[in-house]
Amino acid sequence: MKLNNRTVIILVSALVVVLLLILGVLYLLTNRESPAQPETNPEIIKKEVDKVIEITEVPRASEAKGGGIDTNSPEVKISIQSLEKLQTVLPFYKTFTTDDGIEVEVSIPPTSTVSNDWTLLVHIFGPDYQIPEDSSDYEINKKAFLAGVSEVMLFFKEQDINPSEIIIQWGDRAIIGDRSAQWLTE
Repeated sequence: MKLNNRTVIILVSALVVVLLLILGVLYLLTNRESPAQPETNPEIIKKEVDKVIEITEVPRASEAKGGGIDTNSPEVKISIQSLEKLQTVLPFYKTFTTDDGIEVEVSIPPTSTVSNDWTLLVHIFGPDYQIPEDSSDYEINKKAFLAGVSEVMLFFKEQDINPSEIIIQWGDRAIIGDRSAQWLTE
């Protein structure tokens, strides 16, 4: 079988096109952008959450007005408005494993499951909140908690929510809330 010049040019062109397609697919597969990973540097995370209002910092009414949470305070009213914006994207759930091997689960339930309309309950499962401060794994657990906090901050950013406008309750048990407050301020 004798090939003429035109047939050779068509075959070579087809081969070049196929090779370019294969190279393009390989390029796309090897240069995919990885999803945003949670920040794990405690100093950067602390800057991200520097202005977050924790449940322990909610303004309180004077004893003359009966004490308790001041639900007429600007902080509470702004938190209610911000939480209304989040209602359509909750619940939020994310899992990841830290570089130190701790599997972290971040869970934010729907606002309807919280006992009031001005608090966002955030669960960060995985870190050991009862670990003694002198334990060799203390910093690893603290870092895992802060990586979970970073995921929460990424979620807020994706939703165009200012975290300083939301009153956050870290966990639903006293030990978790106390240790979370400690780790956020250390």
